Amino acid sequence: MNGHRGLRGKALEKIALLSATPTKTPQKSDLTRLYDACPVGLPQNGQFLAQSPISPAELDVLFALCKAAPLLDDVETADRLLKQLSPYLLEAPTQAIYPSPFIRLIEPSPWEALTYDLTSAVLAIGIRHRALHDHVFDCTIGYLRILPSSRQLGFCQTPSIRFSW
Repeated sequence: MNGHRGLRGKALEKIALLSATPTKTPQKSDLTRLYDACPVGLPQNGQFLAQSPISPAELDVLFALCKAAPLLDDVETADRLLKQLSPYLLEAPTQAIYPSPFIRLIEPSPWEALTYDLTSAVLAIGIRHRALHDHVFDCTIGYLRILPSSRQLGFCQTPSIRFSW
């Protein structure tokens, strides 16, 4: 869904996919590094994620983690990823993104691509791991509940990005 991806995004996606694929020796270190590249979605310094713009690098990491979600066999790893991604989904309609020439290459828009990938990842975790159904349900319902209020505030529209060259 996220259209054109840069070399960094493709490399991060490969790392996430390879790290999520089950092997005889656990390879959690690469996934852990990717987790660490995105702050956990709890308010920090009184700010929520949406109030702090996402950088293109963080966006690439989020896309990569989302692609890895359907491959996670271990419920503990899936739970950690769900806890990492769910705050981003809940704040996706109002999420600020740093302007960058690379952002405009994401189709249909960075917000739509991010919301699509986050939703797909959360639902994939729920499908594969029964123990996480309640958290997936709460996250999905929470997202659906915030949509009307974010539309009233003028969000949830495909924002236009203007760059000054």
